[in-house]
Amino acid sequence: MTHIPEQATIRLTGIGGKDYSCSRRFSRITVITRDPSTLLLKTSSDEEAQELPLTRGESPCFYSTTLGRAANSVTLEVQGETDILGIQLDGTKGISMDNIPMRGSSGRDLMTISRASLRPFFGRENVALVILQYGGNSLPYLNRDKLHDFKESMKQLIRTFHELAPEAKVLFIGPADMARNREDGEMESYPLLPELNDSLRAAANESGAAFWNMYAAMGGKGSIIRWVEANPQLAGEDYIHFTPLGAKKIARLLYDTLHLYYRFYLFRTGQEEVELTAEDTAAVITAQEEELLKTTD
Repeated sequence: MTHIPEQATIRLTGIGGKDYSCSRRFSRITVITRDPSTLLLKTSSDEEAQELPLTRGESPCFYSTTLGRAANSVTLEVQGETDILGIQLDGTKGISMDNIPMRGSSGRDLMTISRASLRPFFGRENVALVILQYGGNSLPYLNRDKLHDFKESMKQLIRTFHELAPEAKVLFIGPADMARNREDGEMESYPLLPELNDSLRAAANESGAAFWNMYAAMGGKGSIIRWVEANPQLAGEDYIHFTPLGAKKIARLLYDTLHLYYRFYLFRTGQEEVELTAEDTAAVITAQEEELLKTTD
């Protein structure tokens, strides 16, 4: 949230790199404010500023418009004192994704966000899927005695989003493999990781969410070491975070898993004739096993 004084000018620019070029341009802009204000929008220096139309007047207020053509930068002038709760730069087709980067977060602080602010946003934007990924930041500080409390807090988090968006599905992604230095200087996966993933899977199952075991998908115990040593490198030398190439690989694994299960869903419900190979069927049966995908080729 940004507090805006009686008059301010904000420059918004898409900065997607060469690997994310689609993030550079947008054709729909939405500004969410706590109180009514006057918002003027310019898409270029030689164009006259246009007032953003108010599409929802009660707090929070939504101002939204579709641009005549896609842009990679706009200037927003705010007249009147208000709090800006959020700015969305979207396209006009396909799926819009809002990502909340919460470095170092355990996930619990999501539950402190005002539901009065979130509920209108969720309803207006037709939120269909909520993806939560937590556990990795908490792992170094967890032990078996603390697993139950962490599991219960994740159940509460999932239920919070079910309450905010009853029609939306929730997917919980468990932590990836992470390694630490042993006393002899060798790297080893955190011993508690399998139990943490089992606990998070139970939390998801007990709360009506799907669960994806990223630790298993990338190869299970010791896989982060192999990803660091891979050529090209798939994980950073902190033995925690993926490189951009590794991030693309794990994203592809998630996509392939979802697509496989969707095809299997169509097959078993008879909604569509889908030709499943023996390899497909075997993958469905063993998808939740720790040795699902060991290769980093």
